[in-house]
Amino acid sequence: MDNTIRPLQFNAVQKQGDLSMKPESHEKEGPSEGSRDDSVSISRPDATQEPPRKIKVNILPQSPAVTTAKTVDFPQDQIGSTVSNNRMQMVDKSNPKAIPDLEGNYLYEVGTPQFDQVNAFATAARGMEMAEKFRGSSINWAFSSKLSILPHKQEGKNAYYSRQDRSANFFFFKSPPLDKVVQTSEDPDIVIHEIVGHGALDGIRPQYLGWDSETMGTHEAYSDIAAMNYALHDEGNIKLLLEQNGGNFRNESLVSRLGEEFGKAIHLEDQKPENDNQLYLRSMLNKFTYADPDSLPDTHDPDQLSGESHSFSRVLSGACYDLIDGLYQKNLPGSKDQTEAVVKARDTFGDLFYKAIDLAPQTKCKYKDVALGMIKADRLKNGGSNEQEIRKAFLDRKIITESDISKLDAHMEALPSVRLKKSPSTAQDVQKFLEAHGGSLGVPDGLTLKLTEIARGKNGDTTVSLQFTEEMPLSGKEFGKYEGYVVDVNGGLTIAFDKSGNLVDATFDSIDEEKKQDVRNGVLNCIKKDLVTEQSKSDSIFKTDTEIYQGLATSTPDGKKKIMRIPVVS
Repeated sequence: MDNTIRPLQFNAVQKQGDLSMKPESHEKEGPSEGSRDDSVSISRPDATQEPPRKIKVNILPQSPAVTTAKTVDFPQDQIGSTVSNNRMQMVDKSNPKAIPDLEGNYLYEVGTPQFDQVNAFATAARGMEMAEKFRGSSINWAFSSKLSILPHKQEGKNAYYSRQDRSANFFFFKSPPLDKVVQTSEDPDIVIHEIVGHGALDGIRPQYLGWDSETMGTHEAYSDIAAMNYALHDEGNIKLLLEQNGGNFRNESLVSRLGEEFGKAIHLEDQKPENDNQLYLRSMLNKFTYADPDSLPDTHDPDQLSGESHSFSRVLSGACYDLIDGLYQKNLPGSKDQTEAVVKARDTFGDLFYKAIDLAPQTKCKYKDVALGMIKADRLKNGGSNEQEIRKAFLDRKIITESDISKLDAHMEALPSVRLKKSPSTAQDVQKFLEAHGGSLGVPDGLTLKLTEIARGKNGDTTVSLQFTEEMPLSGKEFGKYEGYVVDVNGGLTIAFDKSGNLVDATFDSIDEEKKQDVRNGVLNCIKKDLVTEQSKSDSIFKTDTEIYQGLATSTPDGKKKIMRIPVVS
């Protein structure tokens, strides 16, 4: 049987032991093609180098409704004299840009535009450092340039990440109930959600900004979870957390709540008295259990689960909050105090969560994929020592069943026994591996796979990501004027090796009828909501002040009519 995989050609870009692969110029263009164009490798500092000089910056560790600003030490080379580094840049055309004082510090006061600039930038930089610590390797954007951070994008009640514009955008609005202007760039929950959440996940898994409604829920949950993890990295926040919840995670706190000032302003102004006591945007302390999002109503009632991605995300983020609670309770007896138990739970959860994302399918990520990925990650990293807590959190939420765990066990047992002299580090290494073992991993003969990343972990483990695409025509009168258009359906392969070169996991993400139906449903839902635009991608992506178009109907150079997913998410 011929298991040959017909490869595209690749140029390898390697910096300080962290390897990413970029396709040649034949890579497709367009907003919905979920692949990075000329990936930027962000190097980690060499441990033998002298530590960077530290300066002082003023930032908010939590929402302005929760904490006041504090002064923290910050690496000077990560902000420089222009509020930029090799990963991000500050863009604020409406206000003078912040400049450092004579000692290089950025000590602006809350309420000034320059504070917003520094707060958003430094928060994002600290958040990305956290994410890379947990992942164990660099995280590249889904594009080649720096990410532009716009702290005063425009007036309105929104914030969003745009691969299309290579930017993170933060709005502001006057709140009569709060008697102030709410700046979304001041709230770490919102900054982290957009940049360390949506932006980073788009770099790791660009195909997740697609048509599948549950995967979009995963995107939102991932972003809220990133904000929760970030909040737990500040000593003052942990102290306040324990004061607020009394050491009991079943009580509300700054960690369970997200976007306090933003949510408070929205709910006090929306003419719905029943919302006035919900002084936050979303809460992870909820009791929602899993249901197919396509079967749920499309509402924005905070007390009701709906298929809308922000609402539906609360099932997964709530389960992850429950897991942190379980890990915290497990750690309490062996910790010197509650703070140590919180930190242990935070670090265990972060390591498992980011590893689960690395092991997840390339193009569609159901909530059960995250749950089962965390079980796999715990078995690989910790010998399964936290599996009881992981199972309880996700079984209670009905995200997984005992049958799912049995299937996972069978999958792990069926993995071919492969040990390489060294884990793949080049496109040629991957090609050789697939020629020898592609068939046993379920890869069809003759399939062309595009290598998108080789992620080398700090412990020597390696994850290889490959993808492929198939065009599907939209057939049926229900598509209206878009009948006959084509849409991309994506598949992929995730391969994981330990530091010794042993194959420890492989997931072939096929293009099957279920996935095609998910894409059809997603496109049809988008059409029904009138969220497909025929404007050029240079025009506004907003249908209303807060509603973003999701699809772009266009013509390809070869004359095909195509609907592409606009890679923008709020």
